[in-house]
Amino acid sequence: AMTRELSERNKLATLLSDHAVEALSKNEYAVGIDSGVETFKGTALVTDIRNFTGMCENYEPEQITDLLNEHFACMTRIFTANNGRIYKYIGDAIEVVFADNDDLENKSFERAFFSAVEMLEALKEINQKRKDKNLFEYKIGIGLCYSSMSSGSIGSLETRLDYAILGDALKNAAKLESFSKLNP
Repeated sequence: AMTRELSERNKLATLLSDHAVEALSKNEYAVGIDSGVETFKGTALVTDIRNFTGMCENYEPEQITDLLNEHFACMTRIFTANNGRIYKYIGDAIEVVFADNDDLENKSFERAFFSAVEMLEALKEINQKRKDKNLFEYKIGIGLCYSSMSSGSIGSLETRLDYAILGDALKNAAKLESFSKLNP
C-alpha cells in the first residue's frame, strides 16, 4: 500500500505543482478536501517569454514545443536549487513562489533574486546553443514582489477543484514583469 501511494504521489507530482501535491497530501479523500487557507509571506517571481505570440505565428509548433520544454526544464532546475516552488505554468509564463523559511540560509527575496540572475545567465547559454544550431533566439522578462500570500483549495468536489495562491505578490510580480519590457 505504501509503494502504491508513493507511486500515485509521484504521478500526481508530474501533473501538479509542488504546492498542490502538498496540499492534497494533507487531506484525506474519504473525508473530503479541507478548504482551509494557509497564509504565508514570501516572494513571487513571474517570468514570461518576450513576443511569444509572434514566435508562435512565425515558427512551427514543434519548434515552439522544443523551446518551451528546454526553457521550462532549465528554469525549473534553477527554481528548485533556490528552494522556489512552481505555482503554475501559464502558456509561456511561469509563476514561482519562494516562501519565507527560517530553516534556509537565505531569505525568500534573496533566493528569488538569485534565481532571476541565474535565469538570465542560463538564457545566454540557451541562446548560444540555439544560435550554434541556427535556431532563433529569445528574450524573457522577470518580475519579483515580496508580500503575504494565501493558498488553498478553491472550487468544489462536485464540480471542479483547483489549488490557488492569491495575494498582491503574484499580481505585482506580473505587473513588474510586464514593465521589464521598458528596460530589457
